[in-house]
Amino acid sequence: MMPYYQSSTTVLVNEAPGTKTADYSSVILSEQLTSTYSQMMTKDPVLNEVISQLGLNMSANSLKSLISVASVGDTQLILVTAETTDPQLSADIANAVATVFARQIMDIQGECFAQSKASLETQMADIE
Repeated sequence: MMPYYQSSTTVLVNEAPGTKTADYSSVILSEQLTSTYSQMMTKDPVLNEVISQLGLNMSANSLKSLISVASVGDTQLILVTAETTDPQLSADIANAVATVFARQIMDIQGECFAQSKASLETQMADIE
């Protein structure tokens, strides 16, 4: 019987508040984002990047069958678990999914903020 090894990592989803203090609506939004984010973590853009980063010889669907991603009920946490026959590979996959996803979300948010900034600068120029 072949042994299987399971590794998990936990991701905290924290919607960046407009002020330095977190209010109730920010916490609720972060909790709602966990469900969305946990679904996005198992999509091809994340999985293909993990495959590339770790040099894995498998398809996105094959990788998807090795991981599970679930939001932890009524929290801002997402649990990423990988199960393989290699303990180091399980840890590497779980950590890579979290890291790759975090980087992709930061890139997306950065693009949105850049567009908002450009729009505000244009509006300010028009007002002046």
